[in-house]
Amino acid sequence: MKARDDLLVSVCFAEVRPDAASLAALKTLADRLATRFRYWELLLVADADAAPGFSPLMGSLPNVRLLKVRHGAPFYRRRAAAASEAIGDVVVLASVEELPSLDVVE
Repeated sequence: MKARDDLLVSVCFAEVRPDAASLAALKTLADRLATRFRYWELLLVADADAAPGFSPLMGSLPNVRLLKVRHGAPFYRRRAAAASEAIGDVVVLASVEELPSLDVVE
């Protein structure tokens, strides 16, 4: 199947932990997005002090942006930051925990 090139998809995560399970889930999602869409991005919102934990992901995946916020920033403020930074024609706000039951690509 040819990757769609008629839109840009932004998938935003307001709260992400830099643990192995989350990073693996994001890598899987990025691989699926790259197969289905030519233009896509992942936006991750994380506490500024947790940012170094995302280095492995940032170095291994294209189209990923990390938005650093102060520790303790409210959840909905994080979501608003992600949504306002998204450049996609289609914007999805999700959590890593929702990925197994939410088929973002479809």
